[in-house]
Amino acid sequence: MGADLSGLSTLIQSGSLMSYPPKRFKTMAWGSELNLTFLEFIMTWLSLLLLVKIIGSVLFLVLPLLFLSKEKLEKALLVQAQTPQLFRLYGMAILALLVGYSFGVSAAESETFPWGVVFMGIVSNGGAALILLFSAGSKTNRISLIVFGLIALGLVFSALYPDWVLKRAW
Repeated sequence: MGADLSGLSTLIQSGSLMSYPPKRFKTMAWGSELNLTFLEFIMTWLSLLLLVKIIGSVLFLVLPLLFLSKEKLEKALLVQAQTPQLFRLYGMAILALLVGYSFGVSAAESETFPWGVVFMGIVSNGGAALILLFSAGSKTNRISLIVFGLIALGLVFSALYPDWVLKRAW
């Protein structure tokens, strides 16, 4: 018994189907163009979660830790350091984690569940949330607690339902 595909041609002609089956990323030579829209690039729920984590971390953690002055960082983070190297090292450590998350995006877009990346994120974000939960908190700490906690919960959900999070987000 075959499936009834009579409505498929209408969907294709109307443009309602977004490049199905999904385009996969291939190794490209330098200088070649990638003709994908943003919506075509982010295809899975897990990729979306990881990209939110990557972009948010670069903007609110990595760039400030690597480029703000020691005085501004001490005031913002309520931490005293003799030299700015402590902040710079922390920024690079976060950047290294983000490289790991980027491999998770690549795997998810290839429909492979990145178990190692997800567990790395659970430990990293869940650990940060727990530390902030049990430390004396300022308003900034509460916002960070919520953000890290939500990301950790999203990653726990991903580990529990890997087939669901590898589905297309739109």
